[in-house]
Amino acid sequence: MKKFTKRRRNQSLPDNSMIVAAAEKLPNELVCSAGEPVDIVAAAGEDKLPTFSMTAYTGGILNLPNFYHPVVADLQGMSVPSQRIPVDRHHDVTQIVGHSESIQVSAQRIKIDGIVSGVGEAAQEVRAVAKNGFPWQASIVASIQSIERVEAGTSVKVNGRNFQGPLIVARKTTLRAVSFVPLGADAGITSATIAASLLEQTDMNFDAWLKAKSIDPTNLSAEVTAVLKAQYDNEIKAAGTAVADEDPPTLAEVKQLIASAGNAGGAKSEIDQLRAELAEDKRRVAIDKLAVQYKADEELSAKAVSSNWSLEKTEVEFLRASRGSAPAIHVAGGGTVTQEVIEAAFCRQENLKTLEKRFKPETLDAVDRHFPRGASLKQVMLEAAWAGGYDGRHFPNSHPGIESLLRCAFQPQIRAGFSTLSLPGIFANTANKFLLEGFSFVEQTYKSISRVRSVNDFKAVTSYRMLDGGDFLEVGATGELKHGTLSEESFSNQAKTYGRMMSVTRQDIINDDLGALTQIPSMLGRKSGEKVNTVFWTAFNANTSFFADPSQHYLKGSTSTLTATGLDLASKKWDAKTDDGSTSIANGGRPLGAEPRILLVGPALWYAARQLMAATTFNSGGAATTEQIPSQNLWAGAYIPLKSRYITATDTEWYLLCDPADIAVIEVCYLNGQQNPTIESADADFNVLGVQMRGYFDFGVTKQDARGGLKVKGAA
Repeated sequence: MKKFTKRRRNQSLPDNSMIVAAAEKLPNELVCSAGEPVDIVAAAGEDKLPTFSMTAYTGGILNLPNFYHPVVADLQGMSVPSQRIPVDRHHDVTQIVGHSESIQVSAQRIKIDGIVSGVGEAAQEVRAVAKNGFPWQASIVASIQSIERVEAGTSVKVNGRNFQGPLIVARKTTLRAVSFVPLGADAGITSATIAASLLEQTDMNFDAWLKAKSIDPTNLSAEVTAVLKAQYDNEIKAAGTAVADEDPPTLAEVKQLIASAGNAGGAKSEIDQLRAELAEDKRRVAIDKLAVQYKADEELSAKAVSSNWSLEKTEVEFLRASRGSAPAIHVAGGGTVTQEVIEAAFCRQENLKTLEKRFKPETLDAVDRHFPRGASLKQVMLEAAWAGGYDGRHFPNSHPGIESLLRCAFQPQIRAGFSTLSLPGIFANTANKFLLEGFSFVEQTYKSISRVRSVNDFKAVTSYRMLDGGDFLEVGATGELKHGTLSEESFSNQAKTYGRMMSVTRQDIINDDLGALTQIPSMLGRKSGEKVNTVFWTAFNANTSFFADPSQHYLKGSTSTLTATGLDLASKKWDAKTDDGSTSIANGGRPLGAEPRILLVGPALWYAARQLMAATTFNSGGAATTEQIPSQNLWAGAYIPLKSRYITATDTEWYLLCDPADIAVIEVCYLNGQQNPTIESADADFNVLGVQMRGYFDFGVTKQDARGGLKVKGAA
C-alpha cells in the first residue's frame, strides 16, 4: 500500500508532553494530545477509503491551564461507550473527518484506528496535507466523573507509574471525541506546552504557566520573574512560537539573580524545585522514548522512573529485557537461543568435523534459523557482559573498557530478575569439542593395546597377580574353601598432570577472531595427544629387560621376519608359554591358556602385516618360466593388525599381544576415569589482555605383565 504520510524519524513522543487543544473547556473535561503523528494509509482499491492510526494518550502528566495542578488520567478508569465515535478537525463537530473503528485503552496508552469517511472540506484537507507529508496529530476529549487530589509530599501510582503530589488524578472518565490537530508536543519539551489557540496571549498565559508549577507570582521579585519568563519563552519557542533567541538561564544564574534580589528564601526554593521538576521531566521523557524503542513493559518503565536510573543504565536494562532472560541471546532471527545453539553456531562456523555427532538435529536447525551468517565472538561476549552487569552500549577498544567487559562477562554480578549468560561455559564447551577433535587426530593405537584403570588421586597404586597359589581346589565334604595366596609380583602405576596454558589475545577479541577460540583448543588437543603417545610409547619401547632375551616372551632368528614362516615360528613360541613364565611345559609348567589377538608393527612392516592378515592366497614361488600355483594363506584374519609410528627400535621388530582385557602388557591410568584431555577458561583477572585457557590431562603409564606379549626381533 502507498503511504500518504511519512512518520517523522525518532518522533516517538512522551506521555507528559501533552497539548491543550481548547482553552475554553471546563475543568470537568480533559482535552489533550499525545503529540504523536497520525498515520494515514491509502486505500487498497479505488472503492476503499483511507484509514488512520493514532496514539492519543500515553498515561503521563497533563499540565492543563484550566487545572491549578498537573493532571493524570487513570486509564483503568476510562470507559469507551462505543468503538465507533466521530472524528473531526480542531475539535469542531462541524468539520467531520471520519470515524473510529477500533479503540484500545491499555495500561499506558490509548490507540485509535479508524477510517477517513468524511466527504467535506475538512476530510479533503486532512487527506491532502497528509499526502504532502504534514504530520497530523491526535487529540481526545474525555469527560470527568471522579477525581482524586494528591497533596504535596505524597505519591500515587497511576497507569503503572509513581507520581508525586501535588496533582489531580482523574479516576473515572469517559472518552467522548477524537480530533485531528496540527500541533503536538515536541519531544524535547519537558513541561506542558500551550495550544495554538493560546499562543497569541502573553502575560495571562505566563501566569497560568506559573500556577501549573505551583508558583505564586505575587511573591516573586522582578529579577526572578525575568528568569522564569525566559524559561517560559524558551518552552513556547520549542513548541513552534517565535520568541527571543537567547538560551534559558542556567541554575547558577538563577541562584545568582535570586541572591542579588535579596529573595533567597521562598523564591529560591521554588526556583530550585522548578529546576528539579524540569530535569525530572526531561529524564522521564527520555525514558519513555527508550521504552517505546525497546518495547519495555510498564513495570520495568515504572521501575526506571521510581529508582532514578540513569539513561545509560535504563537503556541497558531495556535492552536486556528485550533479549529475554539468559542464558540466552537475542538474535536477528527473532526469539532467544540457548547456550547449546551458540556453541553449535561456533562449531559450524569453524567447521568442526564431528558436528553432526556432537549436536542434535533440532539444535543445528536452530543454528540455521538464528545464525545464518555465523555467530560473532564480540556479540556473544557483549551479551554475556550485559547479563553480568556491564553498562556499556558497544564493544570497547581501550584496555580499561575491555577489562571491565571481561570482568562482567566472566565474574557476573548477582542481579535481581536476570540470569547469567555463562560465557565461560560457552567457551569451555566449544573449546572442549575442538580439543577432542584435535586429540582424536593424533594416533590412538595405544588405546587398543593397553588396559584402562581409573584412579581417584595422584598417589601410586599397586596391583598384583596370582600364581600357583591361586589355583582352584576341590571342595571337600565340609564345603570349606581354601585361601589362595598372591604372588609377590606386582605392578604399580601413578597418574600425573600434563598441561599447557594459551590465550585469546586482546587483538583477537577486537578483531572478532573466532578462529582463535577454536584453533587454540584444537592445537592443545593435538599437543595432549602427542604427549600421551610420547609418554606411552617411551614406556613401551623401554622393554629390553621386560621381554628378556632369552625368555618365553622373546623370539629372534633369521627366519623370524614377518612372513608366513615367521608367523608360524612365533605361534609355536607362544604355544610354549607357561603360566609362571619360567618353567617350561616339558618340565611340568602349565600352559598360559591365552591367545594372541593383536599383531603390532612399526611403519616399515605395515604393508606386510596387512597383506598377511587380509590376503587369502599368496604365490608359492618357483621359476619364472613355470606355472605359478597360488597357495592358501592360512594366516588371513588370524590377528588384528595395528601400526604405531612410535615404535622406534628397528624396522624388523614386531609383536604379538593378548587382548589387554585378558593379560595386559601395559596399563594406562586416568584420574577419575577421564580418558580425554580437558580445557578450561580462566577468570578475567589476567596478566594478559585477553581470555586465557588451560588444557590439561591427568594420566599415568606403566608396563604390567610380559606374559601377555611376544617380542619378535625379525632378525638374527
